[in-house]
Amino acid sequence: MLYLLQGLHVLLGIFWFGGAMFSDMVVMPAVRTLDPAGRQAFLAPYARQARRVIAPLSGLTIVFGLALGFPLGAWSRLGSLYGETFLAGLVLAVGLSFWGAMVVGRGAERLGALAPDSPDLDVAFERFRAGAVAELAGFVVLFVLMVALRFGY
Repeated sequence: MLYLLQGLHVLLGIFWFGGAMFSDMVVMPAVRTLDPAGRQAFLAPYARQARRVIAPLSGLTIVFGLALGFPLGAWSRLGSLYGETFLAGLVLAVGLSFWGAMVVGRGAERLGALAPDSPDLDVAFERFRAGAVAELAGFVVLFVLMVALRFGY
C-alpha cells in the first residue's frame, strides 16, 4: 500500500510540475508569437481547462504527500531535519497550489477576458508570465526538497 501511495504521489507531482514546465517553456513562448486576437482565442479555453485539471491534481498530490508523512515517520520527527524538510515541502506545495490558482490561473483568465485591441494586453501577458516563472522557480525548490526527503534529509 505504501508503494502505491508513493507512486501516486510521484505521478501526480510529475504531472503538476511537468504541466507548469511545459506551459512555461513551450506553450507561453508560442502564445507570445500569436497576434492579440489569437492569444485571446487560445488563452480563455486554455485557462478554463488548466484550472479543471491542475487544481484537483495539486490537491491530490498534497493529500498523498500528507498521508505519506505517517508511514515514513515525518510527523513523529518534526523536530529533526527530515521533519523540517517535510514541513517546508508541505508549506511550499500548499503555497504553490494557491499561487497557481490565484496568480497564474486568474491571470490567464484575465488575459482571456481582455479585448484583443486592449492596450493593457501586453502588460497583463507579461505579468501573467512573471507569475508563471515564479511558480516554476518554486517547483524547482520543491523538487530539491522532495529529493532531500528521499535521501533522509
